[in-house]
Amino acid sequence: MDRRTKEEKVKDLQERLQRAQAVILTDYRGLNVGDIARLRRELEKVQAQYLVVKNTLLRLASQDTDLELVRDQFLGPTALALCFGDPVIIVKTLRNFSKDNPLLEIKGGALPGKILSLPEIDVLAGLGSREILLSRFLNSLNSPLRRGLAVLTGPQRKLVQVLQAIVEKNRN
Repeated sequence: MDRRTKEEKVKDLQERLQRAQAVILTDYRGLNVGDIARLRRELEKVQAQYLVVKNTLLRLASQDTDLELVRDQFLGPTALALCFGDPVIIVKTLRNFSKDNPLLEIKGGALPGKILSLPEIDVLAGLGSREILLSRFLNSLNSPLRRGLAVLTGPQRKLVQVLQAIVEKNRN
């Protein structure tokens, strides 16, 4: 590969790294071409890309990006899962794929401004999707209002129940 081609590849990779919502580093050693193709298809469904990249090009492309913080993990065969959508879904997809294909090893990753360790990636994989988290948040905002309304309407409800009991007693 000539110098100009390398420079273009580095520039393209750097642009992708800057656009990505999350980057997960994996070791794909031992996976065959069919397995990697299947993983790529699964990741494309969740707005992600899976790229096998030379470490020297990755080191150059990671300059001035969030991935620069994890340069020490650019050892051995390295592939990147670039997320352009919900980071939780990409981590779950990789985790599920690695259960079926234990040769895929997740090394680490990065979110904008934050390095992700393996335990943090496991926590991220355990989260619900963005929609589920938003619905839980809105429910937690709504819950005190419902309880407050129940407290305020409690005495009136009891009064109505007492009056209803008196009416029924007088009928008999």
